[in-house]
Amino acid sequence: MGVDTVCAVDMNALKRVASETLDRASTTDLGSLNEANTKALFIEPMLTALGWNVLDLDTVTREYPVYDGTFLDYALLVSRRPALFCEAKPTRKSLDDPRWVSQAINYANNEGVVWCVLTDGLRWRIFKANEAAPMEKKMAFEVHIGDLFEPSSRVQAEKLFSCLTPAAVADGELTRLGTQVFVDSKIKASFIALLENPPNKLLELIRSHLGPEKSLKPADIRGAFARVTKPALEALLGGAITREQETLELQPQTNAASDTTDAATQRPVSPAERDVTIDDLTAAGIVPVGTTLHKTYLNTDLTAVVRNGGVIEFNGAQYTSLSAAGAAARIFVLGDRAKDISTATDGWAFWAVKTGESLTTLKDLRRRYAESSNAAS
Repeated sequence: MGVDTVCAVDMNALKRVASETLDRASTTDLGSLNEANTKALFIEPMLTALGWNVLDLDTVTREYPVYDGTFLDYALLVSRRPALFCEAKPTRKSLDDPRWVSQAINYANNEGVVWCVLTDGLRWRIFKANEAAPMEKKMAFEVHIGDLFEPSSRVQAEKLFSCLTPAAVADGELTRLGTQVFVDSKIKASFIALLENPPNKLLELIRSHLGPEKSLKPADIRGAFARVTKPALEALLGGAITREQETLELQPQTNAASDTTDAATQRPVSPAERDVTIDDLTAAGIVPVGTTLHKTYLNTDLTAVVRNGGVIEFNGAQYTSLSAAGAAARIFVLGDRAKDISTATDGWAFWAVKTGESLTTLKDLRRRYAESSNAAS
């Protein structure tokens, strides 16, 4: 059975339950909903609609014992053997919390179960526990029950939910789809890395096919390569490449310490601006401690928080500079590609804060602060 095959599931029944669940969610105080009620109101109706008999202990076991006296919320069984683990969280909890991801994956790994689900009944995240990747990279796919009713996502949502049925798990359809996702992701990442930062061997191969134009300089070929492959990068990255992305990813960065990534197009930074620290902006009340910093990088929304002493917290780790936090954020998005390209980052230009309805980079705020300080002196 190919990965595009939709396994046996009553899609009309699934959509009916999904619709009822969405209606229930819209009239429920999700912020106060505990885990037990989340299971009863959202998760178990969906499991039932997917074909799992929650009243059959040979099919669904609640509070499945795992290790250290702990229990998993649901073990979904095929031929009376655990085949898919499901860990529930109340809707008021964030599924992004690394603790929950690690918990679900560790439960599965310790029991030799390959696939596990982390869900609040609305969002369903499926992880391959034994995938050779960091915890945060083990997710094969995510689907929201609302996707079943959106024209742009309906077909894909039906396909993903269909692979969570007992039949799909039993005949390996979930494994085939999930494995394909990881293989495709690795090939895509390698291809993007080659396009973003082509190795000399690739450029030499291109040069060898140029015939009478072999006299072209390597720098000319590299520049043309970046321009010619831009449409392919746009398609692979899921959107138009911004000027910043061209600067950071397509052009080699030769000076990691430079405060500008493209001196030809960016305003020079004055000595007065360079003397300004994040602590200065904090003391002035421009960027108070606790301010959330924002960045959308390669279609990924990122946030960091300003802490005391000029420390920037990103993804649970603390960094002593904006640039270090920015580099960590880029590595977080790039994953394995990060080792193939420069991650030198101008943190002042990378991070922004909300000012009204728009975002203003810290670089702009720094410039304004320096100019006002000079005017006052």
